[in-house]
Amino acid sequence: MSSFSCPMLAGALALVALLPAPPAQAAAADTATDDIRAYVFCRDYGQDRTTDGDDDDRDEAREAQRGVGTSLWVRRGQDSFLITDEKLLDRAEEIFQPQRELGRRQNELGRRQGELGRLQGELGRMQGQMGRLQASLSTKRARLASYRASTGGGSENTDDYERERADVQAKQQELGALQRDIGEMQRALGSRQGELGRQQGELGREQARLVRESRAAIGELLRDAIASGKAQRL
Repeated sequence: MSSFSCPMLAGALALVALLPAPPAQAAAADTATDDIRAYVFCRDYGQDRTTDGDDDDRDEAREAQRGVGTSLWVRRGQDSFLITDEKLLDRAEEIFQPQRELGRRQNELGRRQGELGRLQGELGRMQGQMGRLQASLSTKRARLASYRASTGGGSENTDDYERERADVQAKQQELGALQRDIGEMQRALGSRQGELGRQQGELGREQARLVRESRAAIGELLRDAIASGKAQRL
């Protein structure tokens, strides 16, 4: 029994060794070749760029795209490619259009944050003014108290005393109005700051999603470019 089964088993193992790799392994190998590390989409001779990568990637892409009006530089794994085919670049334009729109929204958000910063500066100025008014009011109140202490209260009808008292009352009214204005501005700025923070978080999440989708789409574009001979390996 054993003398018969051993040769059969050895023959079967030899046949298995000659079989090709399973499809799942082949698919994994294909996925590995689509490892998009970075890309730079250049328009108008570098005046407009959409990038994803580090400084070294951008420097290499800038050198490769020098003198070319519109082009797509891609790094896949350890290899880099340059694509200048018009139809493929039209595809790239469609891929990156959502990112360009997101960039415009981020610029608008930045403008609004700048306006918020200006208003916060104005609030700081108003708070400084309030501090000066409080200090002035304290000085005038102390002066009124000194009038009373020096005359035993008999100078309350003098002209100097009346002027100081009227001035104190005016300063108190001015300070109260300023405090109300500052309170209203603080509430408005707090609400606006919270809304801008929420929008910034949303744009950040959307940007991360678009980058993932763009990399996947650029991977497909590069495969097509290589297959058609329209990707220049650098």
